[in-house]
Amino acid sequence: VPTAASTDGTKGVRLPAGVAAGETVFVKNIAGSAVALKVYSAASTGFINATAGSTAYSLAQSKSALFVNLGSDNWVTLLTA
Repeated sequence: VPTAASTDGTKGVRLPAGVAAGETVFVKNIAGSAVALKVYSAASTGFINATAGSTAYSLAQSKSALFVNLGSDNWVTLLTA
């Protein structure tokens, strides 16, 4: 399981490449301060919630998200409350 720690919001994680449609990846931001964790698709040609993969999805402090692959490195998220 890849992990990243950052106190200044400069680090992030990249979703895996070669994931089949319907597969999921769980990401949790355990930052102790109000720092968002950046999440990127596997390639800059991918998408997260219809946003280009070169743009990070920001996962807020203490939040979790389930990333669901729709195929071709196209992801949607289910965010926790």
